[in-house]
Amino acid sequence: MMIVIEGLIMVFLALFTLITINRALFSPLTKLVDATQKVEQGKRQDVVDYLPKDEIGYLMGRFYKMSESVHRRHEDLHIKAHTDELTKVKNRITLYTDIENSIEVSQAEGKYVGLCFIDMDGFKQINDQLGHEYGDVLLQTVAQRLKSLLRATDEVYRFGGDEFIVLLQSVRSEKDVEKVVQNLVESIREPILYKGHQLQVRFSTGVSVAPRDTVDALQLVDNADKAMYRSKQSKQGKVEHFVLEQA
Repeated sequence: MMIVIEGLIMVFLALFTLITINRALFSPLTKLVDATQKVEQGKRQDVVDYLPKDEIGYLMGRFYKMSESVHRRHEDLHIKAHTDELTKVKNRITLYTDIENSIEVSQAEGKYVGLCFIDMDGFKQINDQLGHEYGDVLLQTVAQRLKSLLRATDEVYRFGGDEFIVLLQSVRSEKDVEKVVQNLVESIREPILYKGHQLQVRFSTGVSVAPRDTVDALQLVDNADKAMYRSKQSKQGKVEHFVLEQA
C-alpha cells in the first residue's frame, strides 16, 4: 500500500514539475510570438511586458530602459554633430563619405549621381544692410525650399556661409539631373518676404555628374565648384554644367 502511495506521490511531483517547467519555458515564447505578431501589425511593444515579474525581471527591465535611453542620447548627439544648427540641413562633415557611398551604389545600379553647388550672390549685402536676422531667414528659407523638393534619398548640405551642396543619388539619367536642378533653382529664386522687406539674391549654380565627369568624391565637388564659378562670372544666374575642356 505504501509503495502505491509513494508511486502516486512521485507521479504527482513529476507532473507538477513538468507543468512548471513547461510554463517557465513556453509561456515566454508564447508571449514573444504574440508580440511579434503585434509588431508586424505596426503596434509598438515594450520588452518589459515580456520579462519575468520578479527581481531578475525588474533588473532586466531597468537595464533595458537605461540602455534605450543611452542609445537615444547617442543618436541625438550624432544627429546634432552632423546637422547645421541654423538651417537644420546636414553640415559638410559626412559630405565626401556620402558622395563616395552614393557613387558606389549608383554604379552598381547603372545610374547617375548629380552634385549641385549653389552660391548666394548678394547675401553679404543683405546681411550687412538689414542685419543678421534677415540673413539667417534667407539661409533658412533657401535650405528648406531645397529640401522640400528632393526625394528622401537626396541630401542638402550647408557647405559654407552662403553655399549649399545638393547631392542627387541614383538618378536614372543625366537629363533627369538637369530637370531636378532646374526645378531647385526656380524655387529658390522666388523672393522671400520678411517683416516688410523683399529678400532676393541671385544664385550661381554649378553641376557635375558621376560617372560622366568623375567617380572621385573630391573631384566631383571641385568640378561643380568650377562650374559654379563660371556661372558667377556670367552674372546671369544660369546653371552651368562642368565641361572638361573648360576646367
